[in-house]
Amino acid sequence: MEGKYNNIHISKDGIAPDDTYNNFDLKFQNFKGPWTTTLKTTFGKFAYKVANDGFVVYNTGDEYKYGYGLSVNYNLDKINNIKVSFERDKFEEDNNDAYSNIYVLSYLRAF
Repeated sequence: MEGKYNNIHISKDGIAPDDTYNNFDLKFQNFKGPWTTTLKTTFGKFAYKVANDGFVVYNTGDEYKYGYGLSVNYNLDKINNIKVSFERDKFEEDNNDAYSNIYVLSYLRAF
């Protein structure tokens, strides 16, 4: 299990409105033989976010509320890998709730 707390404060001196954004990231992973299962979630207010150890600015102006995802990874052998994943985010757009869904099927071969 991995957990992260992110806090971003935007001051009035910038071009963005003065505000503070707090969000929490949680990730659970299970390793069993060639299988790796990952469940992750993020919740809290974020229009600006720390993601993958970097600073992300969403240029849509939408305010994200939460997100979650599930991925299953299978190592066929030492150099071949297949992964299936799904992610869903909830955000506000024009004062209405909106959702983003991402589906990924990937194959990786190391050389």
